[in-house]
Amino acid sequence: MRRIPFEILASCAIALVACFVEIAAVPGIESAAVFGVLLPPIVAAATALRSARERRDGWHDRATSVLRAMLYPSVAFVFVACISVARQLTDPTCFAWDGLPWLVFGPWPGMVLAALVGEACGRLFQRPRPRLSASLAVLVVFSAYVVVVAEIAATPAVFVFTIFGGHWPGPVYDEATTFPTTFVTYRSVTLLAIGALALALRSSAAKRAGLAGAARFLALLLAAGFAALTYHGAELGHRTSVARIDAALGGIVSGTRCVLHVPSEMPALERRRTLAECEGHVFAIERALHVFRRAPLHAFIYRSPEEKGALVGASDTYVAKPWRGEVHVQRESFPHQVLRHEIVHVIAAAIGPWPFRASGGLGGLLTNPQLVEGLAVALAPEPRDGLTPDQWSRAMLDLGKLPRALALAGAGFLGQGSGASYSASGSFIAYVLRARGASAMHRMYRRGQVGDTASLLRYERGWHAYLRTVALPPEALGLARQRLEDHGLFSTRCARLRARITMRMVDSGARDDHRGALASCRALLAIDARDANARAAEVLALARAGRLDEAESKLRRLSLDRAIPPPLLARSASVLGDRWFTSRRDAARASAHLRAALAIPASDDTMRSLEVRLAAMTRPEAERDAIALAVMESEDAPAEAWVALSLESVRRTSNDGVPSYLLGRRLVNAGRYRAAIPILDDAASRGLPTGRLIREAARLRALSLVASCLEGSSPVVGCLEGVAWYRAHATTPSIAFESQAIGDIAGSYGERP
Repeated sequence: MRRIPFEILASCAIALVACFVEIAAVPGIESAAVFGVLLPPIVAAATALRSARERRDGWHDRATSVLRAMLYPSVAFVFVACISVARQLTDPTCFAWDGLPWLVFGPWPGMVLAALVGEACGRLFQRPRPRLSASLAVLVVFSAYVVVVAEIAATPAVFVFTIFGGHWPGPVYDEATTFPTTFVTYRSVTLLAIGALALALRSSAAKRAGLAGAARFLALLLAAGFAALTYHGAELGHRTSVARIDAALGGIVSGTRCVLHVPSEMPALERRRTLAECEGHVFAIERALHVFRRAPLHAFIYRSPEEKGALVGASDTYVAKPWRGEVHVQRESFPHQVLRHEIVHVIAAAIGPWPFRASGGLGGLLTNPQLVEGLAVALAPEPRDGLTPDQWSRAMLDLGKLPRALALAGAGFLGQGSGASYSASGSFIAYVLRARGASAMHRMYRRGQVGDTASLLRYERGWHAYLRTVALPPEALGLARQRLEDHGLFSTRCARLRARITMRMVDSGARDDHRGALASCRALLAIDARDANARAAEVLALARAGRLDEAESKLRRLSLDRAIPPPLLARSASVLGDRWFTSRRDAARASAHLRAALAIPASDDTMRSLEVRLAAMTRPEAERDAIALAVMESEDAPAEAWVALSLESVRRTSNDGVPSYLLGRRLVNAGRYRAAIPILDDAASRGLPTGRLIREAARLRALSLVASCLEGSSPVVGCLEGVAWYRAHATTPSIAFESQAIGDIAGSYGERP
């Protein structure tokens, strides 16, 4: 009885072990990556050993060995795929066929090619040495992995295409990554390599010279096609380069400390403003870390997440490559919410270990996310929903959900929701930085750890004691409960499937496909009936579909469930109020829902928006309709120009400054800062009905003064006035964050070398 080939046994064993790892248990990106890395070397070694031993024993049949070399890994792959699918079927609600293409296009071609490489290595020596042949085959496979790592290190790309391993689309945080067409074209090129090698190996076994010559010629032809398409891989999207990105973007702006790579259509005013923003952040972060970066930082600013995904990977994730001095972000309004965070990664490269310049093992290849991301959040403490990282951490501490410092230092960082991990790490590292100073942080960052277990626990106790002194606004606990609904990729059931369904739900809503959005909500609820976000999204989908009575009934049931975070209830009530007015013209029902939403503690932005909506309900019809166009959700979204025209037509006759405020806000959002200043002045002179609106109008005016000054479209005195306002009103987290950013950008020119 013949023994089962080793590669089949090993593949089945690895697939069975993977069944106990949630994220790699079912067909998808992670399982394809695991099998794509582990199985090809095993297949190559097993095939080389078998080929060399048969040749040594004198009964090696070259004609059948090539077919067998291709058959065995294919059988092994079938077993692996069946085990993965069977594991998925044990949890039917998580079953999805769309993960299977990652396996079919990933490990399978790589395993077949690895087997052919093993067959070739087994034939190499006049006196076959099985172990040497196997070692050479494994070396060939691993050399391909080394080439990929070198390419990642030497180019802006964060995605991976490797001939044996398949494709890795980028950072693991991109939960909703879809199967790319470039993977199909890449594997088409791989098939040329498989065909060329198979024909070359079989040609020596052909009995007739003519057939052998034809096989060799066809092998050479396929090899030439493989080489040509590999050489032009950048055009096919299989790899990238700075030249390719610059050709797609089309614009470069150079400064003393930053070089911007921007879309060609970006206006000159915006280019100057963004360059000033980048350089201001560089100076400020260098000052905070006590370092100096000699080379300019390169900031690549893409038109959209889709463009960034196609050019470098990571569609929905911002990226920094510290060792290359690069950041990759999407275009945003001023000040950019994430640019400063990514710049911290690059400036911190001065204290990071060689060669990857990020804190962690193997020269930064195995990063310590607690230090890498924590330091970036600590020096760029962007407030989310009006709360600082310290306030988020205090709220999680009060709820008993604050991640442990020890867990955040490793893979546990990904086990939490991204919001919880980033906020907690940023708050913790900021505490350590204040307590120990920049010099100690240099040593920690270079070493790749804050300290040993005892040190971490000691710092954690001090951090918790500090957090208990942090004041919380009334809405903080509700916002934290909502944010904690994101449980993290590695600790969420059906994480990839849920992310894909959520993405489909958002896309359906954007296309006004209310049936599709509702179906996606119910698919999420089929996975987890207690999913608070999905239950609230179902109310929104029903309201947007015009099924207002059903939406009201669902909202009443939600409001009785204490597990639902209050901000989700406020959001649902707000949208329901909008739809009662815009689709039914029922101001009374709309007002009732808006008042109910306003009574629920929520973020300052949400409360301010509700105040504007409620104020509109008591106004003359023309003003009410103009304001509704500007702030309320409706079935037919009006054109931006029509909204602006409607606000302009009523603002001059309005009794207060609400229409002027809304028009000024839209101008700011559109980047027309100089035009917004007189409109916001008019809003202030006419008066606004609430303190939140008064403060927001003043903030928008100060922001516009600084932005227009940096663009060169208004005098420098505007910068001074804007900075002075921010420094005088930096009492709320959002204004404090912008105050820091504005001060860094506009207030530090005199201190620069």
